[in-house]
Amino acid sequence: MPIISLTSSPSILPTYQLPFFLLMANDIKVNIQCIAAIVNYSDGEKVVGSEIDHHLSFPSQSSVSEHNGAIEQELRKLRSNSNRVFILVQSSIRYAEEEEYSNPSIYALRAYDAAWTIAEAMDKSPANATSKELFKQMLSSNFEGLSGRIRFRNTTLLKHLPTFQVINVVGPIYWPGGLQTVPKGWTSFEFDEDKPLKIGVPDRGAFNLFVKVSYDQGINGSYVTGFSVEVFEAVVKRLPYRLPYVLVPFYGSYDDMVEQVYSKDLDAAVGDTEIMAYRYQYAEFSQPYLESGLIMVVTAKPDKSKERWVFLETFTRRMWLITIAIHTFIGFVIWLIEHAENPDLTRFGAVLWFSVTVLFFEHNIDTLLRTNASVGCNRNSFIVGYLINVLGFKPKNIRKIDSINDYPDAFRNGDIQAAFFVVPHAKVFLAKYCKGFTMTGPTFKLGGFGFVFPKGSRLAFEFSEAILKVMENGEMPRLEEYLLISNNSCSQSTGVSDGLSSSLGPRPVAGLFFVSGGISAFAFLVATVRLARRHQHFIGAKLNGLRTCAFTFLTNCTQFVEFRFF
Repeated sequence: MPIISLTSSPSILPTYQLPFFLLMANDIKVNIQCIAAIVNYSDGEKVVGSEIDHHLSFPSQSSVSEHNGAIEQELRKLRSNSNRVFILVQSSIRYAEEEEYSNPSIYALRAYDAAWTIAEAMDKSPANATSKELFKQMLSSNFEGLSGRIRFRNTTLLKHLPTFQVINVVGPIYWPGGLQTVPKGWTSFEFDEDKPLKIGVPDRGAFNLFVKVSYDQGINGSYVTGFSVEVFEAVVKRLPYRLPYVLVPFYGSYDDMVEQVYSKDLDAAVGDTEIMAYRYQYAEFSQPYLESGLIMVVTAKPDKSKERWVFLETFTRRMWLITIAIHTFIGFVIWLIEHAENPDLTRFGAVLWFSVTVLFFEHNIDTLLRTNASVGCNRNSFIVGYLINVLGFKPKNIRKIDSINDYPDAFRNGDIQAAFFVVPHAKVFLAKYCKGFTMTGPTFKLGGFGFVFPKGSRLAFEFSEAILKVMENGEMPRLEEYLLISNNSCSQSTGVSDGLSSSLGPRPVAGLFFVSGGISAFAFLVATVRLARRHQHFIGAKLNGLRTCAFTFLTNCTQFVEFRFF
């Protein structure tokens, strides 16, 4: 039998089970367009990017045994999505008891037109017409009904734009939880508001200005502060949704904390966590909120009155004297070789001189490696592995330090000759201990500080966008400046040294001096012998001339003395 549906969102069976199904209702999109127009009107000129993501029809009270339970179940489905704004529309604009015979609702009028469609099709069909023939007559209907023009296309009522009437709008809005401010409209699909994110923070970092975990016996719990936490809170405010979270102190290393995010024991991690390539196998990272790099800090004794000649402090006085002497000697050897007219020896001497010069100013990290010097770094940091695997330090020469305050004693006691920090940590250290310490050497570029999220997490992208917003509005530089100023206990600026300590002595390069000096002496000897052989006759003539001159001088001198005597 032909079936006519009057609902706008029917639950229908496949077409092969209902071959004569006729939908006599406006497409649900028309209702959606009406709601979208209302939302757009309420937005005014603000561009908020609102859109209708999902629609749902609640069952009628007579169709289910437990009406409230069915509605609650459907609402839970909506809550599982990212939507947080719901518009409730009555299925009929007027309630049934409000209808009057003189002013029926659109649905009553549509039911009348459906009955008229059937009656007209039966009137045009023969008495023994089949269901197929009757259905064909219904599809060919074309008349002006009480609800509008009745025409069908592909078993669906031909679309026309109906006129909707707004009967009532609820005035005061009651936000969930009794909030006075308008809540953010949507949330991430990755978490449930009833279960806040567990975000790990490092509890044993050497620099607690970035993350500091304090324990309050009064509340029998802990609270977390620091630069990284303030940045995180500023970024969360820029998210387009409310993010429920709880900060959980983590007592292991930074690598362990990243792996906890990978194993889902933590939902994310916040702190001065360096973005490293090898960590991407465990987690995703946000856009870096602070640039970073690996830098070396050494002891230094800057003298402002001699800043113009600070390069002289690179070597000790003895080192400078030896350097000047050996370079003068090598330069004389090169000059002598050139006069010996031996281009091979000239090139050899020039290469020797250049090699010695370069080796004198050899980078101090290589000096540390060659002299088996001890260096320090944060115990729980990636720097330990970086020093071993990348820079080539021996594990026995690496001192693992727990706190920023332990570095000065380590330098003073001779436990370390240099310390390696990431640049933000080095700035904080020098802001507190600028007297006697300085950054030196090149900066090994790293990924920067970022927040850690599970692999494939959409939060990493959303946080990156929010971080850029914080940076662009100037809030990030203000936070960083406050971080350094609050920890600045020095009145003078730090200097920059190119040496391992304030001065480098000759001992680390004594072997180089012996080798270069020996080779230069050998070259000098060879050049002298060749010059002597090549100019043997010239030298003999000069010697004869000197003897004649000396004899003449002595003779004249004797005559002069005799004259003065008489």
